[in-house]
Parts: sequence; structure tokens; C-alpha cells
Amino acid sequence: MGLGVLTEGRGACMTRELLEQYRDMKMEIMDMRYQLEFEEASMRYDTETRIEELIKRRKSLERECREVEIFIESIPDSKTRRIFEMYYVDGLKRPSQAVVGEKTNVDQSMISKKITEWLAVHERRKQLPCRN
Repeated sequence: MGLGVLTEGRGACMTRELLEQYRDMKMEIMDMRYQLEFEEASMRYDTETRIEELIKRRKSLERECREVEIFIESIPDSKTRRIFEMYYVDGLKRPSQAVVGEKTNVDQSMISKKITEWLAVHERRKQLPCRN
């Protein structure tokens, strides 16, 4: 855990790893809702402890997902923001760079370059270094 670090007043210190895990974290949160319902309905001796662990984990995942969302919302350039949204957030499966390029009218070869450049710009803007 802890792939992105929220730095007070400076936004999230974003990593490519956290961006890439966004969809899986959202799915895990959904799965946890079902797990919590099951645990609450069961009469096992360790149910309370298990519920507390699931809630703690879910809150941590929700916080990291929100970091990704805030980071992407903060991108001022519309085209770059749309690329990040399509590539890392929208849908259940990450589209190919060709699909994102087609939808944003950007050459496929530029998608990865725009992502890499924006992460570098973001890191340079931070006064505190990113911790991974």
C-alpha cells in the first residue's frame, strides 16, 4: 500500500504504479462490499475482527483511489486530462494507446509520451520529493 503520498496543500505525489492499479483497487472495493455483507451475516467467532480489517482496508483503498482522481482532475490541459482518464480510469479494462489516440485525435506514439511528460512535470512542481 502507500503507492501515492498525499502531501498536505500540495496534492498527491502520483506514481505510475498507483495510476495503473486504480481499476483493480476500484474492483477490490466493490468486492469488499460483498465480503462485508457476508461477514456481517455470518455467526463466526472472528467476524468482528474480520469486519474491522475489511473496513480499514477499504478506507485505505478509497483514499488511494481518491488521490488518483484528484491528480487527474488537477491536470489543466484538457487533452492530457482526457488521455489520463481514458487510459487509467474509465471502464473495466484499460484501452490500448491506439484507442485512446483515436478518441483524442492524438497519434498513438504520443500517448505514452504525454503521460510520461505530465508525470515528470508534476514531480518537478512538488516542493517535497515523491516517496515510493
